[in-house]
Amino acid sequence: MVSATLARYFGVSLLLIGGAMAIPFVLALSLKDPAAGNYAFGLAVTLFAGAGFMVLGAGSRREVDFRSAIFLVIIWWSAAPLFAALPFWLGGWSPIDGYFESVSAVTTTGATLERGDLRTSPPALAWRAILQWIGGLVSLAAAAAIFIRPQFVGADNVEPTFSRGEDGSYTFAFKSALRVFAPVYGALTFIAFAVFALGGAPTFDSFVLALSCIASGGIVPHPDGLSAYSDAAAVAYFPFMVLSGASFILIVRAFSRKRTKAADVETSVYLLLSLLLALLFLLFEGDTVFASLFNAASLFSTNGIVIGAKPDLIFALVTVIIGGCAISTAGGLKILRWIVVIRRTQMEVRRLIMPSAVFGPRTTRNELGVWMHFLVFTMGLAVLTTALTAGGHSIEAAAAGAVGAVANAGPVMALTPEGHEGYHIFEDDWIRLLLAAAMIGGRLEGVAALMLIKGAFWRT
Repeated sequence: MVSATLARYFGVSLLLIGGAMAIPFVLALSLKDPAAGNYAFGLAVTLFAGAGFMVLGAGSRREVDFRSAIFLVIIWWSAAPLFAALPFWLGGWSPIDGYFESVSAVTTTGATLERGDLRTSPPALAWRAILQWIGGLVSLAAAAAIFIRPQFVGADNVEPTFSRGEDGSYTFAFKSALRVFAPVYGALTFIAFAVFALGGAPTFDSFVLALSCIASGGIVPHPDGLSAYSDAAAVAYFPFMVLSGASFILIVRAFSRKRTKAADVETSVYLLLSLLLALLFLLFEGDTVFASLFNAASLFSTNGIVIGAKPDLIFALVTVIIGGCAISTAGGLKILRWIVVIRRTQMEVRRLIMPSAVFGPRTTRNELGVWMHFLVFTMGLAVLTTALTAGGHSIEAAAAGAVGAVANAGPVMALTPEGHEGYHIFEDDWIRLLLAAAMIGGRLEGVAALMLIKGAFWRT
């Protein structure tokens, strides 16, 4: 019955992807683009497969345990891109390149194998943006419903605005999160689109920018970045980029005019760190105040795009590793975990200074999940950087490529000497597959990633 339940929910995800594929199909038709046939075929195959999996899962039980919930998110991030990549493959992309591109979009990483102006194929650009937008919404729901619980992040987050049901009822919590998050997520996207259009960006570019910014994907259609548009474009982009890295629960509460029962320490730290990093950029990079603020927010939210002077690569990579808030579309380790790490560090330092002192009860619970995630993240990053270096790439390109994949912040590649070519510099197929796996791993929590290598997890 578990396999039938998984088939049912995977079928739902394919129906979602197939329905969304109608947008680039209609766009291609309106432009008389030959790619219309590719999207029509991909749409038909995806909808047919989705219906087939729904039939296989008919009559299955609706709720699943934690293991099945992990299976579902793994299937979403690894198998769903196979269907999302159909238009790329039919358009002449190699199997691995098409899969890389769709995984990058679904995980909101924003890494692309295309060079130069992405607007050469408007349907493909629209499809990437749509996949990023859907992937961002799924990431929010998965984080709030499955991953961001005290046993995984070591601390209590702001109380969700939806019911999670029973502790083992993960799909109930996921569906509840989607119902609550989707309207606000869509409203923010529409507002962003309107603001970008009013700021002087072309309508199509505004559509892509809005979907990508809200999902922290960092895709900018023009090869010259935001500077290709009016000065108002960057100003308009800034607040939505900040929101993409903030706690979405706080945003939902603001939309519904509900006050939080407890202070949202994580978002406060996120904003404070952004200001501190902007000050460092202002002092050491000599850029304008707005450019410094913009770049700091972009890196913390893992959008990864920059304006003005390029920040120092080390500053940038460390920032995207820190990441945004736990329940956000941003990647990285997440600030909530760093708060737990800092609290533990403070406690241990006090114990070193006063070993005989009594400090009272522990202030942080369930720390093991945080340290496990930290271990998996750093070891994965080290292994991937080593592999990319072994592939013949410079240490700067290898580090930026690895961090961009694991922290789901692909555009940081632009800060390297080879950055103008983006991820296209990684030409070996095995490296591109490894990077795609790293993007998926970046969206999985460290605890979940460790569970995957345990034989007991896979046994029924």
